[in-house]
Amino acid sequence: MPDGLLLSGGDAKNVGRSLDSRASSLGKDSEGTKKAGFSGGLILIDEKMEALEVLHSEMILKMNSLDAKQVEMDAKLEALDARLEALDAVTKLEALDARLEALDAVTKDVKLDAERLRADRDELILPLLFKMGSEFNEFYEDPQNSLDPQNSLIDRVKYLEGRQTNRDEVDRNVLANDVSKTHFDKFISRIKSLELKDHHQPEHVKCLGYDFYGIQDCKLFLQTKMAFDPSLPFIGHDMVSLLNAIPIEGKKSDVKSVLSRDRTALRGGFHNLMMANIYASMQQALPAPLAGRGIHPLPRIKTFEKWDMEDGERGVRNEICWRVNHEVDQVLEMMETQLASHPDAKLLFTELTISAKHHWLSVAAFLSNQRDLCMQQGEDAKESWLFPCEVIRGLFRELHSVRSVGSIRSPLKELTIDHAARMMWAILRSYKLMNKFVAKHILGHPKLSAYYTNHLFRHRLTKKSLESLEKQVAEIQRELSDWRTGRNKRADTSDDEGGGIRSFRRGSY
Repeated sequence: MPDGLLLSGGDAKNVGRSLDSRASSLGKDSEGTKKAGFSGGLILIDEKMEALEVLHSEMILKMNSLDAKQVEMDAKLEALDARLEALDAVTKLEALDARLEALDAVTKDVKLDAERLRADRDELILPLLFKMGSEFNEFYEDPQNSLDPQNSLIDRVKYLEGRQTNRDEVDRNVLANDVSKTHFDKFISRIKSLELKDHHQPEHVKCLGYDFYGIQDCKLFLQTKMAFDPSLPFIGHDMVSLLNAIPIEGKKSDVKSVLSRDRTALRGGFHNLMMANIYASMQQALPAPLAGRGIHPLPRIKTFEKWDMEDGERGVRNEICWRVNHEVDQVLEMMETQLASHPDAKLLFTELTISAKHHWLSVAAFLSNQRDLCMQQGEDAKESWLFPCEVIRGLFRELHSVRSVGSIRSPLKELTIDHAARMMWAILRSYKLMNKFVAKHILGHPKLSAYYTNHLFRHRLTKKSLESLEKQVAEIQRELSDWRTGRNKRADTSDDEGGGIRSFRRGSY
């Protein structure tokens, strides 16, 4: 122990206690300091976490903003691409214009060359050749000199003129074929229709200067002359569709029934009842006003009295003719308004509809006139009426064979241009065939000969029936002869018994 630090025992204890208390206080202070430092660190970590969350949310907002900007940039890029395409198209058009201008310049140069050569020929070369005729004639007459200067020059000028003509034709063709994609599609459609004409569809229908060779031509007509849409009001009538469109006697015509028919047409994909009636007429051979139940060729007019009462008013004939006239008037008025902007289509459909009316009048006249002729020859009312009915039923069957193409329909929920073209082609074929029937007075057309020949065969008098009739007639004649012989014998016996008075009376008979 150093000097000067000697303590007594009590003092030493006191010093030791003070040192212990100091050490314990220092220990407590250090523990408090540790606890305070840990809690402060936690608070600092929480603050940093909150700051990180704020930064994270800000980053998300920035990312969303960047995505929106990206979408906007994509839209701008698409707009730029479209603009570049438009510029490319404009550039191509400018290039085409420049090429056409170059062709025009070349054409002008060729024209100038040709004119210059013709002028040189007329003013310089030809007179010179004529002046030097004697010398050149010897050259021309020599067979070994096959080249004629004058003719060579003339041929060259002709060649240049022909080349110019060819260039003019090429330029006209280029200008004529400088069309849009729509016109090009129509051109391709026309080529396809011509291919069908040459290879697959030999039938040809001509109406008002328009040539139709098949369904593709009808489709092209609807596209170019009508700008087809599903609400197309009309595609023309033939005789069968016209008859099918008129109301039938006894059929309900109240508001409920009419609206029910309209709803049925809409459910079938048709925008008007007229097109629905045309489609329905393709499904059966006989039109509704003549159809019915029974084995008679025309079930609704089984007798001539039902057909025509011959008083000018009553009868199915007069009723149908009146309704046909009314229907045609309605159709023509409709076309005047709804097809006013399509004059070519209106003219074609008007021709078809009016022809359909005249075709029906020809058929009606045939029924009446042929019945009267048969009555004059046979005086059998039933047979006289049955024969023309058989012929007209055959006529409707032949029409159905060419119209059945219009009965094919797909899809069923809407009217498409393909279906409208098929129905139009069926009507055109029916129009052509009816023109032929009327031109041959119906009975003279070879297609109908099978029907009346079959009718005559089924109602012929067979050899067996004739022999049976001959036997019956011979039997009746024999019985009649026997009866006359017996009567005469009885008369002679009575005369002998009655004397002269009976003889006088018999002689007076």
